[in-house]
Amino acid sequence: MKSAIIITVYKRYKYIDEALNSVLSQTVKPDQIIIVADNPKILNNSINATVIEADYPQLGKKMFEAIKALRDDIDIIYFLEDDDMFHKNKIEYINKIFEKRRDIVTVHNSRKLVDENGIDLNYELDKIPFEIEIRKDNIVQIIRENYFLLSNNSSLSIRKDTLEN
Repeated sequence: MKSAIIITVYKRYKYIDEALNSVLSQTVKPDQIIIVADNPKILNNSINATVIEADYPQLGKKMFEAIKALRDDIDIIYFLEDDDMFHKNKIEYINKIFEKRRDIVTVHNSRKLVDENGIDLNYELDKIPFEIEIRKDNIVQIIRENYFLLSNNSSLSIRKDTLEN
């Protein structure tokens, strides 16, 4: 399966290097990296990525622009916000889920929240079930019931054909 990472950056560059390093150090490398940023000149230009300048805060509009830039052969899309990081084997682990189960359209993986000092903030995560199967027939209900708990873009991955449909 071919994968792409869409990284959104808007006026927060403090952690972007760590976010990018978490992508570049994956056990399975992404096939495409797209960065949508308000000030792309600040980014490390040695990274092989498609960079889209977007000096506006609307996340949906940024996602739309990034999705238009996806290569035709991409199967799975991962999202990463500028102040988040991926676990080192995220792509490998999530790709296996998508390969094994063709009826799964999106995966919301677990996450660990910490503040700037590394202090654990995971008290809110206890409310999220460990595993939720999201399929075409239950996606609306899952989102309705868990919207605020599932609203971290960096925890989402989705099949490209689902977005196109």
